[in-house]
Amino acid sequence: MRPEKASMMAHVGELVDRNSYLLTAHYRGLTVEQLTALRRQLAKVQAELHVIKNTLLERAARERGLGRLSSVVSGPTAVVVGTGDAAAAAKAIREFAQAAQLPQLTGGLLGRDVLSARDAEALADLPPKPVLYAQLLGVLQAPMAGLAGVLAASLRSLVNVLNAYREKRAPAEN
Repeated sequence: MRPEKASMMAHVGELVDRNSYLLTAHYRGLTVEQLTALRRQLAKVQAELHVIKNTLLERAARERGLGRLSSVVSGPTAVVVGTGDAAAAAKAIREFAQAAQLPQLTGGLLGRDVLSARDAEALADLPPKPVLYAQLLGVLQAPMAGLAGVLAASLRSLVNVLNAYREKRAPAEN
């Protein structure tokens, strides 16, 4: 392998190893200004956009045992990588695509799993992490809140019975 190609392979391998997710999208038809705007939008969610040859990307993934990416890389492919929130990056790509009519998510990698285009779109549909955390907290608190309500209702019932008994006895004492 030529030294230039070996260097490129090492760079692509480093991108795959260093990041927790990798999303692929078609970028054909985007201007340089649009690509720059997309890069800026992705930087806000700690993601980077790279244009990588499909064969290099497939080879790097195959060498790392990550499965075959041939189903998600075809034609001019932009690769979005990052260590943060994959859903936020997918959402940023989709929002940009709705405004510019491009690019289209084609799939990617999340951890060691290959994502289809549908999976990547589903990832973009997820709410942000703080909302997911709040939903999880609500689910965890619900049983405890229910138990507290039941216990409080039992005590209220006992207090109501005692008050009724006291009021019944009070007129008889006068």
